[in-house]
Amino acid sequence: MFPATESNNVGACTKRKLAFTFVDICIVGLAALPLLIFKVSVTPYMRGFYCEDDSIKYPFKNSTITSTALYTIGFVVNLILICLFEFIHYLYGSSFGSSNANPSSESTTSYTESSQVSYPDSTRRKIYQYFYNVYRVFLPFVFGAVVEHLTTDIGKYSIGRLRPHFLSVCKPDTAQYDCTSGYITADVCTGDQSLIREARLSFPSGHASFSSYSMIFAILYVQARLQWRSVRLLRPLVQLVLFYMAFYTCLSRVSDYKHHWSDVLAGAIIGFLTAVLVVFKVSDLFETKPKKAKPAAPVIQNMSVQNPEHAIMGLQHFTETPAPPPGRSDSHPHYHSQSKGYCNSHFTEDDYDDGYYTGGSRQRNGGPQKYPGNDINTERPISTQVYYIDASDNAERERKPTFSKMTTQL
Repeated sequence: MFPATESNNVGACTKRKLAFTFVDICIVGLAALPLLIFKVSVTPYMRGFYCEDDSIKYPFKNSTITSTALYTIGFVVNLILICLFEFIHYLYGSSFGSSNANPSSESTTSYTESSQVSYPDSTRRKIYQYFYNVYRVFLPFVFGAVVEHLTTDIGKYSIGRLRPHFLSVCKPDTAQYDCTSGYITADVCTGDQSLIREARLSFPSGHASFSSYSMIFAILYVQARLQWRSVRLLRPLVQLVLFYMAFYTCLSRVSDYKHHWSDVLAGAIIGFLTAVLVVFKVSDLFETKPKKAKPAAPVIQNMSVQNPEHAIMGLQHFTETPAPPPGRSDSHPHYHSQSKGYCNSHFTEDDYDDGYYTGGSRQRNGGPQKYPGNDINTERPISTQVYYIDASDNAERERKPTFSKMTTQL
């Protein structure tokens, strides 16, 4: 949904980015439209009740966590975390505070450094790049909040489960119903109609759903962005605080007699699943760049082996002759000869095939060698020329040598 930043337009406010941004905002607005419809024109399912149902006889209490506080805390906490960690990532990259970070890795490049590549003197582009990356994280959060709220409202208005304090706000007229008749479906309530309407929206819990969604999203965001390994307990501490905020909100809904425990559990599951899907399927917090494929080892046919420049390449060239199979002499026409070259002597005897040491011979080649040509009418020995050449650049060579293999069949 959200377009990746073009490498050649880092920090640039292009028309394409503006078009994608407009489309994304329209999608969020379109998804939020049903919420307004539910609030204004949809009536909850009119569920009846039993007189002896003790689960709906609890007194009415004010919410410990009001709806205003719930949504304010949920949005503000995530916005602060996103702005803070995106700013740190903007300045230092993902290697901030990491003792074993690789400075040459692409994943550790900060937004400031990436902006300076093409636009070294443009402060405006760097500032735009920072806010663009904040937007790329916060907009998926808003989209997920809308989806979570919509999913919860569909359950509320479709099921119409009565809250634990239903009878205290309903104030049924005892003259209009008889408890001996069992299940009462008639509208016998005389209380405030707005409170009665809300008392029919118990399942699932909206507070549990949004608190779980917002805090799980924040926990996963911190997991992706906070890579400060010098203080290893900082990240789990922040995540634990966020979890306890959602957990306390869920518990308060039961103690305030706003929801049954099953309502809270269902709401928490909705929030959790929505947060996981948004983080891993909508946003790109945990996306990893595909590793570049290593080039295939070159294969050269019919090569006459010449002694390489030892002083430049540090190449040692050996010819190794395996022991002949039992019952065969060394002059057998199918007897194999293998020549190997090793760069900087990184390979020891343990790197050879055991077959080339058991009863075989080894000879270091000090001068040029010629191998037989390809004559289909003449049965000749088969020679294999193998070079292991240091293919790493100068910056990588001292840390981790890598080798490229060339094989020649002669």
